Order: sequence, then structure tokens, then C-alpha cells
Amino acid sequence: MINMRRIRFSFLLAVLVVGNLNSEQLTTVAVVDIDRVFTSFYRESQRLRDLDFLQKKYQQELDGYLAKLSALKETFSQIRDDPLLFEKKEQLKRDIATLTSYIDELTRQRKMKLQVKRKELMSDTFVRNLQKAIQYISKSEGYTIVFRADDVGLQWWASEVDISEKVIQYLFRLSND
Repeated sequence: MINMRRIRFSFLLAVLVVGNLNSEQLTTVAVVDIDRVFTSFYRESQRLRDLDFLQKKYQQELDGYLAKLSALKETFSQIRDDPLLFEKKEQLKRDIATLTSYIDELTRQRKMKLQVKRKELMSDTFVRNLQKAIQYISKSEGYTIVFRADDVGLQWWASEVDISEKVIQYLFRLSND
């Protein structure tokens, strides 16, 4: 998936460069931080607060398991190669492997649950209005391309091309109409 994004980004960059060589039209680029827009727009939402609470709860749960794992690893490293402790060391190895596997699976499950909750929160209406807002800001300010800030290929951008705040303001205007 990441490689596909990189390929798309590289292709888009190549098209932009070639397009600029063949035409007089200036390509202007903007960036929008969808997470920031989403969080700002739903700041007062009970559903968003519930999502934040759930995320913190999950993180605390994982932190507890990670602390246990750290303690097991510390105990394992303190046991010397004493033949009398061989069995205990082997049991610690199994416990560490089991707990590591459990943490990995729990992390995967928690991320999936949070993604589902976030998708539920991000309604079709919001997505349509977000698209309208991005289009309106882009057209009115002359941007020809808008990238998402969370795109893998983007490493840095100047604050002047970040239209997130303008999109947020437009969404608030749409919701008040």
C-alpha cells in the first residue's frame, strides 16, 4: 500500500514537472490536514469526546501490558546463565513471547475498533461538505492540486500552502446555513 502511494506520488510529481515544461500554466499546490479539520469541526461533539475517551482507555490498557512486558524482560536479563535457573529462564522466554504476541494482536484490534468508530463519526454529509470546502478554497485561491497532509510522500510544506484553517472556517459556514 505504501509503495503504491509512493508510485502514485512519484507519477504525479513527474506529470507536474512535464506539464510545467510543456505549458505556461503555473501549477499551485496546497495541503490540507484532514485530521485537524475533523477534530476542529467536531471539537464540541459528544461523540468525538467519547472517541477520545475510548482511545485513552485503550492506550492505558496497552501501557499496562507494556509495563508487564518490560518487567518480564528485566527479570529475564537479570537471570544469569546459571544451570539451576535454566527452566525459569525458558519459562520467561515463553511468557515474553506470549505477551508480545498478545500485545500485538490487542493493538491491531484496538486500532480497527477506533477506525470503525472514527468512520461512523465521519458521516457522508461531513465528507461531502469537506470535499465542497476543499474545492471552494482551491478554486477561489487558485490552487490546482491539494494534497492530504497525512500522505506518505509529503515530508514538509510551508505554512502558506496549508489550507486547513480555511477549510474549517468554510465548513462552519456551511453548517450554519
